Formats: sequence, C-alpha cells, structure tokens
Amino acid sequence: MAQVIWTPGALSDINDIASYIALDSSFHAGQQVLRILSAEDLITQFPGGGRMVPEMRNKAFREVILPPYRVIYQFDVRKDVAGILAVIHSRRLLRGALIRRLRA
Repeated sequence: MAQVIWTPGALSDINDIASYIALDSSFHAGQQVLRILSAEDLITQFPGGGRMVPEMRNKAFREVILPPYRVIYQFDVRKDVAGILAVIHSRRLLRGALIRRLRA
C-alpha cells in the first residue's frame, strides 16, 4: 500500500472546485469533494494503476479520472509514495504554469 500525500496545490484545487459548485448547490459541492477525495483509496491500493498523464510523457506522472475531473499524482516506486499534485477539469489541458507546478 502506497502512502498518499495531498499537496497544497491539489487541496487548493479542491477548494476552488467546491467553491464554484457551491454557487449552485452546497450539497453537490460536498458530494463532489468526497468523490475527489475517494481517489486516495484507489491510489493507496493501486498506485501504478492510474494512466500515464499524456501531456507529461513521464511514467511517474499518473492520473485517476473521476469525470469530469483528473486527479494527477506523481508516484515514486522506490519510496512507495504518491503525491497528489493537482485536480483539474478533464476539459482543461495541462499547460504553462500548471505543468511547471507539477514538475516542481
């Protein structure tokens, strides 16, 4: 079982998502947050199971798709640690600052 660490950037992404959804429904915002947080269970059990992030071209960067969101993480096989780096809408492409944030 891999250890999972949520980065401040990923937690900020979740907060932004919840705030946006809460404009229409605080109930649905809470449900979506719980759904996103459930990715931790999947990653803990199967850290190499997420697909490789196509934009990164590096097998260490993986993602779990929870429509309409992508939970992006970096898995260190040697340490058995997965750092969740970002949660983004699946229609967004990883570009510029976000890619730099992931590689930092």
